[in-house]
Amino acid sequence: TITLTWILTIRNSALDGLPRAKRKKMKRGKQLSGTAKGIMTREVIGIKPTATLKEALEVFKNAGRGGYPLIEKQKPVGILTEFDLIKHLKGYTGISVSQIMTPRVLVLNSKWPINAALDAIALGAFRRLPVVEKGILVGILAPRDLLEKEGETVDEIMTSRLVTIEPDADLGEAIELMKRKRRGALPVVRHDRLEGIITERDVVEAMV
Repeated sequence: TITLTWILTIRNSALDGLPRAKRKKMKRGKQLSGTAKGIMTREVIGIKPTATLKEALEVFKNAGRGGYPLIEKQKPVGILTEFDLIKHLKGYTGISVSQIMTPRVLVLNSKWPINAALDAIALGAFRRLPVVEKGILVGILAPRDLLEKEGETVDEIMTSRLVTIEPDADLGEAIELMKRKRRGALPVVRHDRLEGIITERDVVEAMV
C-alpha cells in the first residue's frame, strides 16, 4: 500500500538533492508529479449505506483505516469517517480518558530536523506526533504540517496552539472537545506533562 508518508518521503528526497537556497524557495509538494490514480490505494473496503452502526464499527476496528466509502450498486455514494461516528456521540460515559488513551507515545524533540521527524512519522504511519521539550508538551506535528509549511526544524512548522485534556476527564468530555475544536486527537496532559494521547480511533474502538 502506498501511503501519504511514502509520498512525503519521495518529496523530501527530491528536496535534499537541491541547493539549500533553492530548496527553501520551493513549496512543499511541488516536486510530485503524476496522478492520484498512480499512487492511490487499490484495495478498496466499502460499507453499505444500509449497514448498522455496529456493523460499521466492526469494519473500522478490523481494517484500521480512518474512513471508508459507502458503496451502493457498486458505486460510491458517500464516505464515512471516524469523525462522522464520534460527532454523534454525547453525554457522560463513565469511562475516563486514561482508560482508553494510548499511554506510550512516540514523541519528537522541537529542535529535530524535519527529515528526522519525517522518518519518525513514516516509520509508524502516524497521523500526528506530540512535540516535547524537557518533558513538557509544546506542540504537535502532522503530515499536513510537513506539506503546507516550510522550515528546517520541527518547532518551525509544528502546531503550537494545543487543545489538551486531562487523564481523569470523562470520555464524553473528550468527545465534545474533539467535536467543538474539530480535532482528531487530543494530547493527554497533567501539569503540562504528556501522559498519552487519545484519538478518534481510540474512541471508535471503545465503542465497539
